[in-house]
This record gives sequence, C-alpha cells and structure tokens, in this order.
Amino acid sequence: MTTRKIGHDYEIIEISANIYVQFYFHQVSGTSNFVLIGWNNRLYGRDCVGGKWHRHPFENPEAHDMAGDGADDTMPEEFLDEVFEILLREKLI
Repeated sequence: MTTRKIGHDYEIIEISANIYVQFYFHQVSGTSNFVLIGWNNRLYGRDCVGGKWHRHPFENPEAHDMAGDGADDTMPEEFLDEVFEILLREKLI
C-alpha cells in the first residue's frame, strides 16, 4: 500500500494497481468525501455535506443511503475498516 498526499485537500491510499481509497476534506465548506475507487469508478463511499453524512453502498454506489448506519459520522479509520471488509468479502484483494 502506498499513501500519497495531493495538495492540501486530498490523500490517496493505493491498495493495488486498480484500486485506491481517496480522502477529501474541504475545511471552509466542511465537506468530507471518503471513496473506494476501482477501475476508475466509485465502488463505495461516505460523504459529509453540510454536516450530514450519507453512504454510497457497494451494491449501488450511485445511491445515497441517509438512514441508519448510512447517516453515521465516520472517521477515516472506520472507513478503512469498512473498505477492507468489502475488499475481502468481494475477493478484490
């Protein structure tokens, strides 16, 4: 795994040649985006916009899950735990 910081707002953790995790933080707007990307597509994600969290589920990454655990505040470490559970379950690593 390789970690790269891109500017002040982005950090990328490379999982494999085709899979990486991107963290984005915008201090002024308070927006956070945590995204699992594979083959240049979002596979899973969690976003915080206007102080409200939502999840983009692995089964349908274009959807916005704003209920239950989808609305839970998420720290980067928790997101990485979720990502590795998904990657192992789906046999992507």
